[in-house]
Amino acid sequence: MQDPKKIQKLSREKAMKLDKLIDAVERRIAQSQNDLAKSVLKDFLEQLNIKRGRVEEIQNRRTTTLFNKAYADFTKTSKAELVKSIIIDINNILEENGKFYRTTANATKATEIDLKRIVNRRLGIDSDGSLLKNGYMSGVLDDTNVKLDLQRYVFKEMLKGVGYEALKEGIEMKIKGEPEKLGVFEKHYKTFSYDVYAQLNGFTSKLYADKLGLEHFIYQGGIIETSRKFCKKRNGKVFSTEEAEKWKDDPDLKAIPNRETYKWFIDRGGYNCRHDPDFIVKEVAYALRPDLREIESNA
Repeated sequence: MQDPKKIQKLSREKAMKLDKLIDAVERRIAQSQNDLAKSVLKDFLEQLNIKRGRVEEIQNRRTTTLFNKAYADFTKTSKAELVKSIIIDINNILEENGKFYRTTANATKATEIDLKRIVNRRLGIDSDGSLLKNGYMSGVLDDTNVKLDLQRYVFKEMLKGVGYEALKEGIEMKIKGEPEKLGVFEKHYKTFSYDVYAQLNGFTSKLYADKLGLEHFIYQGGIIETSRKFCKKRNGKVFSTEEAEKWKDDPDLKAIPNRETYKWFIDRGGYNCRHDPDFIVKEVAYALRPDLREIESNA
């Protein structure tokens, strides 16, 4: 049997790498949001005709074309780079899972390739790394509503006759947000970065567990300021899948939309949860949690 403490350490390191990916993508999202603000201000607002401190045009073919072009240029540059980096992150998550289960549960390279193919197919990612049209990921990354929300705001303010400087300030605030309030772009993508990255990690782990016949796991993710009570009392501890099936009845599980549809290995502690199950072989589970052997032998 492999050293249980070493496996526990590998699990913690895996969780820390996921945290770094989430933190990094959030920084890239914030940067893309700033790029969007620059694009709209420079390629749209600054191109309008201003007279006596007000926008002379309100909404016509030219202003609409300018706005659409500004957003399209942002989409082709900054947003395209963001999406590309997210695809790379997804591949890193899959590779980290493959490395973990090859090391701790003797998963084969063939199993890793097979499960990676399954995950990518479900996510709507083609073999060359591109997003499939109308696939899951293309839907998640589609920010059409962000564009429409911003467009409605801009032309509504112009219709009201807001002064140029006030309109500029309003657009920046709408895109970048303000203290305690996220901007439109970051609000859309921040939910994605937390939930999709962590859910993908948990879903992939469960695929390995099903393939390798693993029924025990370490609930890993660490404790941060915003960690919920549900996760705090489980963090770093070993559980069986049978025990996890009863988590939906825990009164501390409050950050989920529906207990009946709750899937513990995907939903975990609820939205924005960074914890995930790292599955381990039975002998390691018993070594890390001795009482589990007795519980299961008496079941």
